[in-house]
Amino acid sequence: MAEKSWIVTAGGRMTDEARSAISASRITLFGGTGAGFASPGGDLPEVTSHTLIVPAESGEAAVEQVRQAVGDHLFVEDEARESGG
Repeated sequence: MAEKSWIVTAGGRMTDEARSAISASRITLFGGTGAGFASPGGDLPEVTSHTLIVPAESGEAAVEQVRQAVGDHLFVEDEARESGG
């Protein structure tokens, strides 16, 4: 089966260790969102939801690859969505 790209969502504070593990793997940190509002000139809310693009043969393999990379640093969702890319 050919590899596809999968979107995996993870939650929590992105630690330096998690960022390094992602950077060292074939996983791409695509984006993230935070909760709350920022007043003009104020601090931005902490990013707590992260979107990762993972090359893998299946969604299950993509989720497992992220879990192995980040360990206990982030909560990884159980399902991946095909990215179409």
